[in-house]
Amino acid sequence: MRYLILSDIHGNLEALERILTEQKTMRVDTIYSLGDIIGYGANPRECLQLMMRHAQCFICGNHEYAILSDEYKQGFNPFAYKAIEWTYNQLKKKDVDFIKTFSMVHVDNDFTLVHGSPQEPETFQYVDDSYDADTAFRSVTTRLCFIGHTHIPYLFTEGARRSSYFEEGKFVFDKKKRYIINVGSVGQPRDLDKRLSCALFDDDEYTVEIVRIAYDNKKAAGKITQAGLPQVLADRLS
Repeated sequence: MRYLILSDIHGNLEALERILTEQKTMRVDTIYSLGDIIGYGANPRECLQLMMRHAQCFICGNHEYAILSDEYKQGFNPFAYKAIEWTYNQLKKKDVDFIKTFSMVHVDNDFTLVHGSPQEPETFQYVDDSYDADTAFRSVTTRLCFIGHTHIPYLFTEGARRSSYFEEGKFVFDKKKRYIINVGSVGQPRDLDKRLSCALFDDDEYTVEIVRIAYDNKKAAGKITQAGLPQVLADRLS
């Protein structure tokens, strides 16, 4: 099976449409979402509807959780708070009902899907370094764990005491080791590479590939500005 794993789309319709077009040539069997389909970007409803048609598994991200919890969103920074308030006003009841079906954690064969750290996933902790990863590994029973949340692709190997930025390209797993893979962000990368980022996992070959693809980021940024959302959210795309 070949799995396309997407995270942190953040209402960026241009990026999402691009990867869904490209996936037709990737021999993808299944598409999984690691959360934050919404938030920041100007097309939350369109992105939700597209993913509803194309994906088979939905993990709840902190921006989806903020739609469901007034208390939780109070902890957002001012830019994120304004964006999630704007996003909430764009959504219909059926969109919110769809978000309510999202899972915090999903285990499929020998891999786990979660938005942030698998340790207390409902608190959406970040896995930024080897220390965070060591803590996260203790909450994972599978050999692999795919995450998002930081918007930066990273590879963590259990016991390695180090982490590595995951460059574009393919990695062959050692079946004797365990890994946490951050797939990066489709809609708002934060690694100084404006191209979208996602992962293609092949459980037969036991490989994962970080895929980077250019899209019309200027159009996506312009729509954020036009919607009256904080300008910093548009600037992040370029």
